[in-house]
Amino acid sequence: MNVQQLLIFCLSAAILDSNLSAAQKVLIKLEGEVLREQFNFPGVLQGSKKFLCRNECNPGDVLIETEGNRAVSDRFTIRYDQSQGKLHVVVTGLRKEDTGRYRVGIRGSSSSQSFQEFELKVKDLCDGGVVSAEPRVYRTTEGGEITVRCSLFVQQRNRKFLCRDDCKNFLFDTNDPKASSDRYSIEFGDQSYFNVTIGQLSGSDSGTYRCGVGRRQDNNACRQFEIIVAGDGRRNTTLPNVETYDDCDGGLRLEASNYQELDVQRMEENLYSSLEILPNYH
Repeated sequence: MNVQQLLIFCLSAAILDSNLSAAQKVLIKLEGEVLREQFNFPGVLQGSKKFLCRNECNPGDVLIETEGNRAVSDRFTIRYDQSQGKLHVVVTGLRKEDTGRYRVGIRGSSSSQSFQEFELKVKDLCDGGVVSAEPRVYRTTEGGEITVRCSLFVQQRNRKFLCRDDCKNFLFDTNDPKASSDRYSIEFGDQSYFNVTIGQLSGSDSGTYRCGVGRRQDNNACRQFEIIVAGDGRRNTTLPNVETYDDCDGGLRLEASNYQELDVQRMEENLYSSLEILPNYH
């Protein structure tokens, strides 16, 4: 074996070893999170194609491809850092259906290509189940604000999140002790709970919500609750047989006992007696 053959053999073995080791890489994420990963591809020639695809990279599997150093398509971004020789991959708003095997790599001007593989597992936000068998109900009026105590075991830097409609609609999350975005805010209390606040409520906000704690290496428990905003035409605002919890009740409760027939004469007597003047009734 001459020097040139030895060099080709070593280079091929290095690429194969890199691909095999990358294939063993398993990334575990939660629904709604962002995947950010980087891969080593030093010495890429200008004009080479950078790509991200699923499975075997058949034509229908290609998610994004570019001859430049950066490209964005829907939820997918790839960026090549020439100085570091790294190809960065970003996937936002992860979904359960994103689970699977991926390839990221470089295609030269010829048919040659180099790629690395990884497996992505996207966990259900509430794979540990929903704590409450029945949703808790919170009522308020349009323009109001509701704060819900999410009673779950939580560490200060755990991922805390809010979603609605069985978590099909992801609203907000944070790893910080306190954070806010738009109308939503989350604040860590202690290891037994954190608070979720939703402001400027309207009728369209009526529905079922879940708050939870995201853990990649453990099951994630969620608490379910319901918000009913007065004026929401989809429901009867009298809400018969619905239990309302007081820990976040900002609504107005009207009881029949609060209403009494008004006796005009008695009111006048009380008024005049306070002035020591009694009217004559004929």
